[in-house]
Amino acid sequence: MFLLTVIWILLILAVAVLVIMKKRIAGPDDETLHVSHVSELNQNISAKKHSAELLDRFDRWTLGLSISIIAYGVLLLARYLYVAWQQGPNFNW
Repeated sequence: MFLLTVIWILLILAVAVLVIMKKRIAGPDDETLHVSHVSELNQNISAKKHSAELLDRFDRWTLGLSISIIAYGVLLLARYLYVAWQQGPNFNW
């Protein structure tokens, strides 16, 4: 039972790492688009496109892992409650 809890905590840490990485990638991103020089604009757009694709990938992984964590947590709670119910007052958390 302890191993199941450790796996659940590792999944939560994985989501936390993804969120931190996403913040680091999106942090220097400028929301405005300045049109001054065409050559700089093309390089800027290409860099922003790559950054946006990477952020979309992070969003998909974060969403999938978050849903998995919630489902796994509910199943883990159900297992804990079932074992507690089976053992009665002798259950040791």
